[in-house]
Amino acid sequence: MDKILFASAKNMLRPVINHDLGVLIYFAARYKINKEQLYKKKCIFLLNKFITIFNDHEYLRGTFDGFESVFLTIKYLEKCEIIDDASSFLEEIEDNLYQSIMNDVEENMFEVFYGSIGKIQYFLNADKIKEEKISKLINQLVNSLWENRKEIEGQIYWVDKVKHDEELEVIDLGLAHGICAVLIFCVRLKQLQFNNPHLDDLIFGIIKTFKNAENAVKGTSFFPDVYSIKNKHLNLINSRPAYCVGDLPISYAFCYAGRVMNNEEWIRYSKKIIKINAHATVSTSSLYYFEEYDFFDIGFCHGISSFLFLFHKINKYHENDFIDFKIDYWKKELIKNISKIIKFKETIYYSHPYNEVRYKAPVEKNSFLNGLTGAALALLAVEYNETDWSSFLCLNE
Repeated sequence: MDKILFASAKNMLRPVINHDLGVLIYFAARYKINKEQLYKKKCIFLLNKFITIFNDHEYLRGTFDGFESVFLTIKYLEKCEIIDDASSFLEEIEDNLYQSIMNDVEENMFEVFYGSIGKIQYFLNADKIKEEKISKLINQLVNSLWENRKEIEGQIYWVDKVKHDEELEVIDLGLAHGICAVLIFCVRLKQLQFNNPHLDDLIFGIIKTFKNAENAVKGTSFFPDVYSIKNKHLNLINSRPAYCVGDLPISYAFCYAGRVMNNEEWIRYSKKIIKINAHATVSTSSLYYFEEYDFFDIGFCHGISSFLFLFHKINKYHENDFIDFKIDYWKKELIKNISKIIKFKETIYYSHPYNEVRYKAPVEKNSFLNGLTGAALALLAVEYNETDWSSFLCLNE
């Protein structure tokens, strides 16, 4: 994987976390773990190439594909001692990040991939939040969440504007685009002892929404894939586990909130959620299967990498022997499917049943969200307990 990933990123044609900067983060993690100079040299090469092309690239929106990728990447390089001081790289462009977050606050675009909660992770540390400008920005985001919330009988939520018509009032329960991200964000602020009068109400209101959303009959999932309080006929019960959606990030959010806020009931609830998912296998997890190539989706977005990483994060709290067993199971499955993928030198395509619109769409097999970079980082997380890089996922507490 090292050879494949370095070759894919060395020209920095796609200098964002989902692509080439993700590879840079991967090699930085390798260096942080074992201090091998080879990995530092690769990082310096990639960093220097990135600096030469930074101003020439046309960026998209958000933490994964936007210019905002640079902030958490450079900060992680400092943590890994690839560079001495991140501020020397970032100070001149911090105002651009600040303005980007402000634009999202004004648009009520709060989610992780494209919105304010993903972008603001760079500022969420004990030193930054003490700065008056940053404190004001965080308060504006929290106040915007409060002002734009919907509330029914104590349940607090925001409608999904990314995947559904806003009039349907569908609630995304997930982490990438939904209310799980808001919960983790608010709890993180509590952990940092940040003061805002709305934080507790937001946390308890979102918790109540989740508890009302759980499936009456727990089949393959604890929570539904699609949930609407007002239009219950829209609800889709079965949800696949993943980073973006499903039970796993919600279980993590509950145990994280329980630890930070000293609430044992939430921790027990997290265990109830994870219990259903702990028995899942590759054939029962609604993983996308590439029939023509004989492998399962390894991606971090909806594939095996996310299962492995989230089980690891959750079990750092629960220390459950059976979850440890399942972590080993998912690690072996990930390695097995990676081995199949790297044998294919040609482009891999999604097949027709996946989505008619995406027929003949290529798999970005070296990307973070769908390919080898995310898989490699998930393996490092489990093997060496190295998860500091995951702040761009809204998962690094």
